[in-house]
Amino acid sequence: MVSGQSDYLSQLKNSEHVERAFYFYPSTLRVLNPGDDPHFYKVIRGIKKVAILRMDNVDPKIMPETIRHLMTEEAYVDLMSMDAPGYRIRTLGKDEPMEYILFIEANNDRYIVSIQGQVNVLQLPSTFESLSQDDSEGNFIVGDLVSRIQGRNERGFHESRDSTRQDSIQNPEP
Repeated sequence: MVSGQSDYLSQLKNSEHVERAFYFYPSTLRVLNPGDDPHFYKVIRGIKKVAILRMDNVDPKIMPETIRHLMTEEAYVDLMSMDAPGYRIRTLGKDEPMEYILFIEANNDRYIVSIQGQVNVLQLPSTFESLSQDDSEGNFIVGDLVSRIQGRNERGFHESRDSTRQDSIQNPEP
């Protein structure tokens, strides 16, 4: 376990509820920017570790239970919720040590993303704009990475065990 990571998330990552887990450290994050976009570096400069857990779709209660536990037992606070067609994102955060945890439902997929360290959120709009205008090798690498995290193979076929969707990050009662 990396210093500062939630004990609960550490236990969860070793459970049967996680289909895939990906970990990124500063050097790995820099590799995702082969075009040397300065906006991207400004966003990731303060990040120490990113863990992406792709959750199974078997137990719809695991995400709200995790949110509830983090807020009541580990002093995380609710920072932001966002709903869009096909997406639902809920973000929790904690100052000491600084960590953000995103609970993401995207179409039929569910993810928990833990970001340890500081994210320069003011640089996110310019970074997204820059990446959307860039069709370089870097975007191919990021696109390929996203496909692998989503559980898609090289031909685009989904490798999930169960694709039934259950909205699970509704506001749980603390």
